[in-house]
Amino acid sequence: TWTDGTGTSFELEEGEYADGEVVVRQTDAAGNTSDNGELGAVTIDTTSPGGDDGSDAPVLAIAEADDNYINADEISDGIQAVVTLTDGTQAGDSVTVTLTDSEGAEHLFTHIVTGAEVSAGQVEMTLNGPFAEGAASTVAVITDDAGNSSADSNEVTFTIDTFAPDAPTAELAEDTGSDATDGMTSNGTVNVDGLEDDATWEYSIDGGDTWTDGTGTSFELEEGEYADGEVVVRQTDAAGNTSDNGELGAVTIDT
Repeated sequence: TWTDGTGTSFELEEGEYADGEVVVRQTDAAGNTSDNGELGAVTIDTTSPGGDDGSDAPVLAIAEADDNYINADEISDGIQAVVTLTDGTQAGDSVTVTLTDSEGAEHLFTHIVTGAEVSAGQVEMTLNGPFAEGAASTVAVITDDAGNSSADSNEVTFTIDTFAPDAPTAELAEDTGSDATDGMTSNGTVNVDGLEDDATWEYSIDGGDTWTDGTGTSFELEEGEYADGEVVVRQTDAAGNTSDNGELGAVTIDT
């Protein structure tokens, strides 16, 4: 069977066409008809992994970004992304996660979906840097072999902060000894300074083997002698990066 052509093209419906099935011919003004020109074997696939209209979208989750930050420890092994697949996803489709960093650079990560992942309904991907420090966003899309794409996933935003804060300082609130710098005092209050906004801090009296959460900007030492390096403080910023230790030095608390 033949269909009259118009213009210089025609449309094939979705389906698989074997070699020799799709052919064209022309007839000149005198009525002479040419041999057939063959298209060859083709597959027309217009169905998106997001459904017929492509509206179904994957769901993107990044557990490390639950606190809105990615810190140095979290980024060292790569950012772990989990993409929940659409019902239309098949083995061989590709999942692409795009991370846009604070400098506007787009980092693309593509994964080919396996049959096991289709059955599980999700894929796990590792996003490796380096990425610029600062605000970043991620989004996922599923694309099949024919180039049909789903709608974009939800956008996950976070701040990349891999810089540790400076070590806080620790000083006796009052050195009551005969020499104001002898480290001997009857007042066990230790003032902590250099804390970042929104940072948490802690102190140790055994050189960092065990730590106690700090509150405010000071803590109390019990009576006793403390060697150099025993009393230390550190802070952790909002992103979860921990500073080096700040040391009090050798002191004697005599109450």
